[in-house]
Amino acid sequence: MIHRSFAAILSSIADLLDSHEGPHRAFVREHIYTVDEAVLNAWEIWGGEGSVSDFSPTDPAVNRALMELLVELEDGMGAMGLSSPRARQIAQLMEDWLITYPQGSEGGTRGGAYFSS
Repeated sequence: MIHRSFAAILSSIADLLDSHEGPHRAFVREHIYTVDEAVLNAWEIWGGEGSVSDFSPTDPAVNRALMELLVELEDGMGAMGLSSPRARQIAQLMEDWLITYPQGSEGGTRGGAYFSS
């Protein structure tokens, strides 16, 4: 699989967070060009309540886009051996949700790092 750069993915995440007043906008924007494993696995991105991965925009299309970007980010991290177990677990939950509820289908809600249908 061909991966986009971390800068491209993080830039897209930062733009989405800016547009929808998501958490840690400044943190993501400040680290767009990072390849630092600690930053890519930071609490601000993959932590619990209040993290980027916990943010649930009210617009379903934006929520889906954020999940897709986080899955893409972790996929790239994993390909480079930079992913943490927490990032992988959260990204896997998101990826499973995205597969279970294809774009445009009804059902399923996303609430933080845990998903229910």
